[in-house]
Amino acid sequence: SIEFRTAGSAPTSGSLECLPLNGSFEDPRILTAPNWAADDLPLSYMFGYLGEVAGVQIKTSFNSDPIVGMPQFRLLELPPGQRNADWGLKVYVRVSTPFGAFTEKVLQVQSRPPKNITAAVNKRLEMALNNPDPVAALGNLNTAVMIV
Repeated sequence: SIEFRTAGSAPTSGSLECLPLNGSFEDPRILTAPNWAADDLPLSYMFGYLGEVAGVQIKTSFNSDPIVGMPQFRLLELPPGQRNADWGLKVYVRVSTPFGAFTEKVLQVQSRPPKNITAAVNKRLEMALNNPDPVAALGNLNTAVMIV
């Protein structure tokens, strides 16, 4: 006899929350993705934000490895939001089953520039110079350029 096993459907019923929802990009934030359900467990979570380069939407993950279990991610700072959209920034969560079925949820937050832009730019430039990780250093430089 032949037996076929199929994976269940994509996760459902959950949400994405950000505390605080609005603030300076330097404000620490907590992203949570509560109440997700699926037939296949455990669920894994990837958090990130949606950006745009030359008119093309790009997803950038905050975490390089999926979080399994507790659907929460702490950020020391967010990227600055879009200047022409009241500093709006779209954050997302991708919730996946072990078999690759997934659902994404997007939330609009506000990520304003800091009050002291010069100090923030200088801090990011120093972070870039002293960062041994070239990808993270480029991220620091990108943030410095975005808030000017």
